[in-house]
Amino acid sequence: MLTKKFTIGLIGASKTGLSIAKNLEKAGYQPKFVWNRTEAGLERARNYVGFEKFTTEINDLPHANVYMISVSDDAIQLVAKKISETDQNLKDIVIFHTSGFHSSRSLEILQKKGAITGSLHPVISIPNIESGIDIIPDTVFTCEGPAAEQLNKIGNLIGRKAIIINRKQKQYIHLSAVFINNYSTAMIAAIKNLMQDKGLDIGQTEDILKKLSQQAAETWHLPIQKALTGPIVRKDLKTIQGHIKLLDNYPDLKELYRAFGKLTADLHSAELQNIGRIFDKESE
Repeated sequence: MLTKKFTIGLIGASKTGLSIAKNLEKAGYQPKFVWNRTEAGLERARNYVGFEKFTTEINDLPHANVYMISVSDDAIQLVAKKISETDQNLKDIVIFHTSGFHSSRSLEILQKKGAITGSLHPVISIPNIESGIDIIPDTVFTCEGPAAEQLNKIGNLIGRKAIIINRKQKQYIHLSAVFINNYSTAMIAAIKNLMQDKGLDIGQTEDILKKLSQQAAETWHLPIQKALTGPIVRKDLKTIQGHIKLLDNYPDLKELYRAFGKLTADLHSAELQNIGRIFDKESE
């Protein structure tokens, strides 16, 4: 069982890893070491967490009760292999990675060495270390793998909540997060560009449209039938056709408008599914 006396080792001085490690340090846990491929990453880590050892040598890591692997997704298995090839006694050490998409299966080679493996993912966007440190206490963590129970305790300690999930759920949560965060951000950027093209600066566009995006984010507790407004619900076909026509010179946005329009009609009700046909290219 993990207690506040356990020591933590960080593999990869990433924004996510350092944000979590700093909050663990604040909670009373002992940051034992940080390994990073480059000295620049170690210098960055020195500014945030008081690790006892900063090293680029993965073969010379001091003992820690918990290893957190926070490297790029395509490097997780390579790093796990390197750790497995060291002389470290990994029996009963909790080793987890912070990837949103990949499961604990990426650490199977370490499980075979006796480690208790898992994944602990903060479901939040971390643009920089400072904001990451600040936002972790308000973050929901997902926990998966053989170490899920131990990771659940960590997530509930330093975050707002931790939820145990299975491998398949983990993949779909990450997919959903990309839609909600990354693609919403891209949509906002595309709208700002569109409005600039029509003579409105970014500040004016924000003043006019930001409140709408905030209202959309507040509809989680409502069924779509109660949350949705707009021309589809009103069955205002002329407005919809007018919108599509306005996007003739913006093919990417036009394609998105069609796709989201049809999805909206289909999700809302059988009554509106007939309106979904207006979004087909053949309807022009």
